Amino acid sequence: MKGSPLEHRTLHEQVTETVRKMIMDGRLPEGQRINEVELAAELGVSRTPLRETLRVLSTEGMVELIPRRGAFVPVVSLDEAMDMLEVMAVLEGLCARLVVERCSRRDMQRLHNLHERLERTAAQLEVDQYFRYNEQFHGLLQDAARNALLSETLVVVRRKVRRFRFQTLGVPGRLRDSIAEHRGLLQALKERAPDEAERLMRAHLLSQRDALGRLGQTLMAGPGPEGEDMDTF
Repeated sequence: MKGSPLEHRTLHEQVTETVRKMIMDGRLPEGQRINEVELAAELGVSRTPLRETLRVLSTEGMVELIPRRGAFVPVVSLDEAMDMLEVMAVLEGLCARLVVERCSRRDMQRLHNLHERLERTAAQLEVDQYFRYNEQFHGLLQDAARNALLSETLVVVRRKVRRFRFQTLGVPGRLRDSIAEHRGLLQALKERAPDEAERLMRAHLLSQRDALGRLGQTLMAGPGPEGEDMDTF
């Protein structure tokens, strides 16, 4: 593994954020034991702050600590991810309702500006950038809802299904549907329509769940058109 050593200023936060991102990006694969010696060397830290980081991440569900075996990145199955998206549909629906009730003009302007970026990247089929802006958009919604517990819960669940959500954008028609769903949601937010905002947000997450189900069926179908095995979850 390659990487530049971390500065020792706010060391614990830096180590935790870096390892968290490595898990979400797949650089620390699911089901694989985390080699603390190698990882500490890559980050340029001792094993003490790394172990504290692993304990913190275990409380978020991103790391599983098994006595006498070490730390592992938990395996999230397709069925589990789909269940999580069902739960997220309810939570994010509530989030959208609270945004209507509590957001400021500044919040709405920030959401509008970010939506314009989503529109541009969707039009240019820039899936990676669309995904990043989409995460930022949902993060802004969480902030605008002004409910700390709801935000914390969504962050934990979202991290667990991050890679699945990214993969759904490769399902034919999903990017087009996603931006259309965002347009409707933004309109409901602007019109201060809480019932409609909640309904559209729930539908948005459930559409993502359906896309994940279609993707799972495709992956279970076997080899790709050229006889090569398709990527698996």
